[in-house]
Amino acid sequence: MTLPIADTPLADRLALPVPRADAWNPALEPALYPGPGREALLARLHSPGALVVTTGQQPGLLTGPSYAITKALSARGLAVALERRWGRPVVPIYWVPGDDHDFDEVASVKWIAGDGSLRTAALPPRPPEAPLAPMSRQPLGTAIDEVLARFEESFPEGLPRSETVEWLRRHYRPEQSVAGAFGAAMADLLAPLGVLCLDGAHPAVKVAAAPLLIRALEQAGDIERGLVSRAAVLLAQGRAASVPVGDGASLVFLDGPEGRDRLVIAAGGFVTRRGKTRYTLDQLRHIAEAEPERLSGNVLLRPAIESAILPTVAYTPHRGSKRANHVQ
Repeated sequence: MTLPIADTPLADRLALPVPRADAWNPALEPALYPGPGREALLARLHSPGALVVTTGQQPGLLTGPSYAITKALSARGLAVALERRWGRPVVPIYWVPGDDHDFDEVASVKWIAGDGSLRTAALPPRPPEAPLAPMSRQPLGTAIDEVLARFEESFPEGLPRSETVEWLRRHYRPEQSVAGAFGAAMADLLAPLGVLCLDGAHPAVKVAAAPLLIRALEQAGDIERGLVSRAAVLLAQGRAASVPVGDGASLVFLDGPEGRDRLVIAAGGFVTRRGKTRYTLDQLRHIAEAEPERLSGNVLLRPAIESAILPTVAYTPHRGSKRANHVQ
């Protein structure tokens, strides 16, 4: 797989990629969040030659930072441009990475209130000894009601406030998970705009992604050396790698007693970083077959996973940045 980089707005002579032999996998449909217009978008995915543009963002409170939505709109704009240029359906898909386990990064939210002041609210911190559960299993709890109340009272009464708060309350409920609330709210907002939202932690996605995760473990040493080499090039150019590399960590996590735990290369196989449990590659292959929901990729592997299980033609970065779109 090659990933040539094309700056946006697109140049006039962007070549059509070699048509992919694969197509939309209907087995993934249960992983798509419901939303107004979802079925019409799904029908387009079933069209011959349909492609997708992917993007996504770490789940957050009240849909998180503003770029969580603007990235979706950017993916939509790129999909429209490619569809017009190539004459084939191109559907934007927003990947919700429910495997993310960094609670501290998503437990607070800031917004500009009606009086122009900056307001903030947060969920209680996760106990230090608690397992690093993915956000797909991290409940919001009753504190979300106070977060929503503070948000509501910071705006004057009227239609915009009532509609917005009603939309958020519909999805951000105490019994809902952080990722589940985020994904459902985003799908409710984005589906009418032509963007599908996909639950990256759904069992259907896990089954489809498992073979690639095993390949990443099989090639962990080569991948590590390649990342270290690339980091050195960036450093020589005066830039730092956005993700630390070079400590022998694979790009794969295993869910266990300590929560989501990174698999690190060790003699005879791998060892979990926190739990210190050793696994052979054969044992991990068995887990991939019997319990694929326990495996997940890190942020560097996520674009490859998306491209492996979706008919992806372009990817816009998941993190808020000014980096270019990647067009396959």
